[in-house]
Amino acid sequence: MHRQLLVLVCALGLLACGGGDPVDAGGGGMDGGGGADGGGGDTGGGGGGTDGGGTDGGAFDAGDFDAGDFDAGSRDGGGTPVDAGACGAMDATEDTPCGPTERPGVRYVWNGTTCEFAAWCHCAGADCGTIYATEDACLAAYRSCLTPCTSDADCTAGSAWCEGGVCVGCDNSGLLCDIACGLSGWATYERNGCHPCECGPPNECGADGDCRTGQHCYAGAFCWCPGGTRSPDCCLGNVCAATGCPEPPTTGCESRGCPSGQTCSLDMADGCAPSRCTCETTGSWACTRDCGGGVCVTP
Repeated sequence: MHRQLLVLVCALGLLACGGGDPVDAGGGGMDGGGGADGGGGDTGGGGGGTDGGGTDGGAFDAGDFDAGDFDAGSRDGGGTPVDAGACGAMDATEDTPCGPTERPGVRYVWNGTTCEFAAWCHCAGADCGTIYATEDACLAAYRSCLTPCTSDADCTAGSAWCEGGVCVGCDNSGLLCDIACGLSGWATYERNGCHPCECGPPNECGADGDCRTGQHCYAGAFCWCPGGTRSPDCCLGNVCAATGCPEPPTTGCESRGCPSGQTCSLDMADGCAPSRCTCETTGSWACTRDCGGGVCVTP
């Protein structure tokens, strides 16, 4: 009896399925013309898919951008320097925004004034295939187009600062970043109207006029002065003290900061430096006997 019922069920199943042709690649199933692998909806190479015609005309997609497959390799080392008269902006702009599963690549484009970071997933324009892999490569190619400078004051406040003798686009990411400054008194800072996402030491003065009569503004060690020099107008960690003592003060880095490329460590295993010093009438620094001032270390 059970065998007869099973045969009947199978027979009914065949009747139900047998009215049409079996499912195959031509019948509109998973491999059909309108399905996942069809020409109309192919996400891997069809006419209307993600990597299809939308990337024509000089645009690139996120996959190419991440992998560096859009001919940026020739630009990694700086490319061919442009002539001084060819300083117009590159023909490369952001196309569609990044999708939920896409990651922007790291590239730089010349905007007619400086090299700006292009955190894009999709680019449109004739120069998309030749934008730069690094900021240094971009700046090297357009150096003849950059404004010469001797200090930040020669550059447009809020958009550029002086690096290596030319005005370059500044870092304004500090306006949006969320950074914790772990050292006492340290905070994000302003430089030529720009706000980098970086912590700097406290600043007592920017010139002698900010100190009391008979005091001098001693430059800190957190500096961006040209040629590796130190001056209160291009340093942080400056302190007011009596005139006549040698520079720099011997205070630890928590109050004075560190040169570029170094960080301030409060770990006594790294060394000992006083937390505070004053300039004596003898022309020498008198410092506290503690080791809590912090020392500069190279990571």
